[in-house]
Amino acid sequence: MNSNANKLSYNELAQKIKSSVRDDQKSNHNEYFFQFENLLDKLLNDRDGGNLKDRLEELIDSVNDGFSKNGFMNFYPSNLKGGCHTFCLGVATKKFDYKRDKDRNRTGFKGLIKELIAYWFNCNVNQKTIILTTDWDNEAFEDGWKNIIEAYENNTRHEVEIYLMMEMTREAIQVF
Repeated sequence: MNSNANKLSYNELAQKIKSSVRDDQKSNHNEYFFQFENLLDKLLNDRDGGNLKDRLEELIDSVNDGFSKNGFMNFYPSNLKGGCHTFCLGVATKKFDYKRDKDRNRTGFKGLIKELIAYWFNCNVNQKTIILTTDWDNEAFEDGWKNIIEAYENNTRHEVEIYLMMEMTREAIQVF
């Protein structure tokens, strides 16, 4: 991990995610975006809402129960299929190498990035993907995934940001 990595408070990260959704997508799905905004703020800023992993899994469950299918962004992990959007949010709450549990929509970074790569190939309107993870293995990332993500980003329309969520300091450290 880069010692000069960009660090954001949870509130700053929530603002970054919300600002990544295009204005026309927000206005076309105003009610669902408003609900998503409130949920994101509550989960990332509520100090009494349980541990970080549980709060992120609540986000996964809530998005899969309604927001994702209502069309202002793409979200992974999800069993819901929908249209392609300019913004995608991915959340990994398991260990780095954990494969996806399709029944519960839980995954580690490795399971998540495999799904996202397939999404990137099939959804050429994507412009930005933000990934939140609770576990990081820099060596495995450098060996297996960094070159793939960099190649994807070389198409000038695409941007990928990966944040390691740190519960103790309530910060998100940008690892890529």
